[in-house]
Amino acid sequence: MFSYGQFHDGAFDGLLIHDKTVYVFVSTDQKEHFVLIATGVVAMIANGMQAGNIILDVERWTAEELTLRDIRDVYGYQPSPMTMGRESCTGESPENGAINPHYQSFVWR
Repeated sequence: MFSYGQFHDGAFDGLLIHDKTVYVFVSTDQKEHFVLIATGVVAMIANGMQAGNIILDVERWTAEELTLRDIRDVYGYQPSPMTMGRESCTGESPENGAINPHYQSFVWR
């Protein structure tokens, strides 16, 4: 996993979805503006995201680092007690990411 520390205490400024591309507008606490671009997005969850939310962290990880639980979380799957393992898995996408504002989450695959 790679963490983008410069966005800690920055702000989530907005989100644009076009086909399978997601544009995430963020800024640092020094008011430097950036656009994070995720292409080939097949699933996404953005709970409670609002412009101006303070960012706790922005993370990116490879498909090899992704777990089945991570995928279940994005798809909203509620596992039974028999399927709650944290097995590693590989996916079609080479990179996955998350933006974790205080109390909210935005995850793409």
